Amino acid sequence: MSPEETQAVLIALFCVTAVVLLILLAFRRRMRQTSQLADTNRVPAEMPIPFLGVEGEYISTTYADRPLERVTEFGLGFKSLGALDVHPQGLVLVRAHDSDIFIPSRDIVSVDRESGMIGKFVEKKGLVTVTWLLGDHRVTSGFRARYAADTQRLVEASRDFYPHIVHYREPASSGAAQRQEIDDHE
Repeated sequence: MSPEETQAVLIALFCVTAVVLLILLAFRRRMRQTSQLADTNRVPAEMPIPFLGVEGEYISTTYADRPLERVTEFGLGFKSLGALDVHPQGLVLVRAHDSDIFIPSRDIVSVDRESGMIGKFVEKKGLVTVTWLLGDHRVTSGFRARYAADTQRLVEASRDFYPHIVHYREPASSGAAQRQEIDDHE
């Protein structure tokens, strides 16, 4: 090999190593950031039978203000088959290959229907999204019901059990993707 070829190989090897190191550093930074979050609530041992349980697919959890950034701690950033159970005390997100997540009713900010989130896009309003407080962070978890009729049932049951949550609707006058808050408690 000529000296020029050797130099080119060394430069390429250096660039690849630098990119891999930058990726690892970025991942460690994200893990350190999310490790400051409070532990996900464990499902209480004395949890009664759910009012409504729906099978489907857990999509992921993202920061509410950064919808393209997954919460990586506790396996919250990865898809899994599971169920979403509605209890008077809160929601239980059952995941097939990870621990279940209990979202106390006091931490639920909103329950809504969306067409997609990072990792999954479906028909109009085909996902249930739950925005909730995880420690000091507002996060949004997505769930896709196995049967389309269960999507609206989940939203309605959540709104019935947790009247403090925020309700949203698309503006009727325009097709804009803006959200308009409605107060159903007046």
